[in-house]
Amino acid sequence: MVSFNSIANKDKYVHFLFYFVFTFLWGIAFNCKNLKNSILILLAAILYGIVMEIAQGLFTLTRQPDFYDVVANSCGAVAGWLVLLFYFNQQKSSL
Repeated sequence: MVSFNSIANKDKYVHFLFYFVFTFLWGIAFNCKNLKNSILILLAAILYGIVMEIAQGLFTLTRQPDFYDVVANSCGAVAGWLVLLFYFNQQKSSL
């Protein structure tokens, strides 16, 4: 059996999952039923991930920015956004 500790680059999965949940819940909280507002949520999540990686490099001594963290964050945000679109589309069709 494979343990989570033995998985290479496991932090990327955590980044992906965090931004997936973050984007989806943010879209629910702001009730982003139209495409324009949901795209703003997506862009804000991606921008937030980029800013956090840059801040790690500028303001901490123990952490450094990682391009692949930005990629994992962005992929998670896009996946969460797609699920958000599906969620609101299902709500419309059930009315």
